[in-house]
Amino acid sequence: MPEQPLPPPSEQIESLRGTILSRGWTEIMLPQLSQRMDQAKEALVLPPELRTGEWKDLSNERLAGMVQGLGWARNVWLIAIQRHDAARALLAQQRASDLDGERGIGHPHAPDVDPEQARILS
Repeated sequence: MPEQPLPPPSEQIESLRGTILSRGWTEIMLPQLSQRMDQAKEALVLPPELRTGEWKDLSNERLAGMVQGLGWARNVWLIAIQRHDAARALLAQQRASDLDGERGIGHPHAPDVDPEQARILS
């Protein structure tokens, strides 16, 4: 299984968050990416001899690659933001737990946070 890339730094995440919440993304880019992906899927399920227009000369492999690439472009940014937010929440929870532990009220069975992930998010 390929290793998942680390989420971008917080500043980049906030820029991405602004982009995917913008009307340009939600009303123009996302619908067009989705429509194009649907068109490529429709062409992919047709036998090559029945494809017309721009899809006529494309191989199944090329169409499948287009579908995969369009799906990636549509979803990767939201996933990056969700991963970043989840990692930050986990880090905040760990810090609170550490403080509770210093006060003698920590939970001995609390999950550990990966030190590398904590370093990247701080």
